[in-house]
Amino acid sequence: MFDIPQHRTGAPSLLNHVSVLVAEDQPFIALDLALAVEDPDGNVVGLPRAARKS
Repeated sequence: MFDIPQHRTGAPSLLNHVSVLVAEDQPFIALDLALAVEDPDGNVVGLPRAARKS
C-alpha cells in the first residue's frame, strides 16, 4: 500500500527527515535530544547556543 522509508539499519525510518528544533537550555540534554532525533532519520534545525559550544 505505502512505501515506508528504511533507516540505514534496515528498520523503518520513524521520523523520515522531519525537521525538529531542539529548545533545551541544558547543553548535554540538548545534545542528547539532538542525537535521539537524528538516529531515526530526523533533521535537527537548531540547538541553543550553549549546546553548540560544548
